[in-house]
Amino acid sequence: MPKFDFGPLAILPEPYLLLSPNDLAVVSANPAYFAVMGRSADELVGRIVTDAFPNTDNRAMDLLLASLEKCRNGKPDRISVLRYPVAEKTGSSHHSERYWEVINTPVLDEAGRVEFILNSPRDVTAFYLAKRQDEVAQSFSQIVGRLGNIGAWSIDIATETIFLSDQAGQILGLAPPYELHAEDAMALYAAPFRPTVRELFARLVTHGQSFDEQLQIVHSDGTLRWVRVVGEYSQLSPENSPRAQGAIQDITEQLSREDAFELSSQRFRELADAMPIMVWTARPEGRIDFCNSQFEIYTGVSARQLAEGTWFSTIAQQDRKRVFRMWQRAVKAQLPFAQEVRLRDHQTGRTRWHLVRAIPILNADSKLLSWYGTASDIDEIKRLQEESALLAQQLESTFDSLTDAFMVVDCDWRFVFLTNKAASLLQRDRSELVGRSIWDEFSPLRDTVVETEYRRAMAENVTISLETYYAPLQGWFSISAYPSRQGLVTLPRRLNPV
Repeated sequence: MPKFDFGPLAILPEPYLLLSPNDLAVVSANPAYFAVMGRSADELVGRIVTDAFPNTDNRAMDLLLASLEKCRNGKPDRISVLRYPVAEKTGSSHHSERYWEVINTPVLDEAGRVEFILNSPRDVTAFYLAKRQDEVAQSFSQIVGRLGNIGAWSIDIATETIFLSDQAGQILGLAPPYELHAEDAMALYAAPFRPTVRELFARLVTHGQSFDEQLQIVHSDGTLRWVRVVGEYSQLSPENSPRAQGAIQDITEQLSREDAFELSSQRFRELADAMPIMVWTARPEGRIDFCNSQFEIYTGVSARQLAEGTWFSTIAQQDRKRVFRMWQRAVKAQLPFAQEVRLRDHQTGRTRWHLVRAIPILNADSKLLSWYGTASDIDEIKRLQEESALLAQQLESTFDSLTDAFMVVDCDWRFVFLTNKAASLLQRDRSELVGRSIWDEFSPLRDTVVETEYRRAMAENVTISLETYYAPLQGWFSISAYPSRQGLVTLPRRLNPV
């Protein structure tokens, strides 16, 4: 194996390795190389490069061999980044991840033939990892920029040159390269906003005063768009010229949605005030945050009192616990709410029955946004129901005073009413029969003359009379039936009482 005199290279702090061009075997290396690589001369000298560096992955080894092949042909070559882990100390089995810039140079003899290949690695691990992190950060920043429509900008205050990220340039509708003078950038803002922009940047440059403003720009397509611009002062070191930097975000759609929501809310309030019933809304936790004018007129509760929860005092004392309990249950379960409640009229002091209802408003993710509610006056209906119930009770007492049994079935053949005497005659409890089908409760009557005549009376709207034997009660019965709009009125009578 030919010998090579490292000469001055032996004492240099930079690592050097010498290879034979014929078989790519290691000839020698300077002390700096052994120290940097954590290897000894016994481990390297005389060994082919593929054996001498077993920890090199396939891709890195392919790059190295391709570069060395160029040197064999007399051409120097540079590998910008080559991955090769090194031992933490000489002879150690523990390795650290390292990245190298490698320069391979052919060493020629007097005849111009390649006698050696000088391999010079330089540790660029810190630079490479920082660059990779920067690339990841830039990639992440670009993704965030696209998702949030956000771009970055900076300005060299000394030259008044503004530099824009790709996303910032696209927001402004510019074409690459995204670099322009401050005055040209000023022209991008809508005329009414330019004085504000000048003042903001003057304060930023003169006093280092940061800003966060919503401004309007004129896009390259001629449309006006809203942007949020954030700026702050920066000077990395005394020798660097002062700079300002920040971000710009297109918020046109966001403001459009907010304007649409505000318009929708305004229309809702106008519509609510025009309605003859009480309308209200509540926050997700159940606190009322809006009521229409009808609500305020009836209860006398102002907007301030509403926020304080004073409206609850307008509920009749005897209904409060029930209403509060049911409302809390609805809010917790996010289910519709409906209760009949007595509310006090603050002008008369009287309470009137209201049907209070509310529905939960959920977004696409089933998150509760708010409650929309109404309170309808049902006092007249409630009183009519009470009067009807009282009248029904009186009629029931009247019918029960009759000597004859009396019962009514509806058009679906369900018992609607029967007197105590009728229940006694049928030997059944009245509560067991109301709402039940006559053909289910007295199935032996099916396919008999009774069913035939009952159905004929209902269909032809005629009165029928018949006598029949009913085995389960072991007796003969006389039956008269009279059709009505509600169904069939029947008067059964036992012919041979036991």
